[in-house]
Amino acid sequence: LNPNDALLAYRALGARYIAGVHWGAFDVTDEHLDQPPKQLINDAASLGIDQGALWLFALGETRVIP
Repeated sequence: LNPNDALLAYRALGARYIAGVHWGAFDVTDEHLDQPPKQLINDAASLGIDQGALWLFALGETRVIP
């Protein structure tokens, strides 16, 4: 699943938020640990998705879904 697939699903479902998870905890690829959230932000911007809809969690962070 690439970020654009997730963003297109977010849009198709009419979701209020999209959460970027499973990044930054383990160094298992050649990309920098901060690359996935940067890519998600860039891809969302290119699709015209409001940055306020992106939830990018820090390690251990929680949020309440309104």
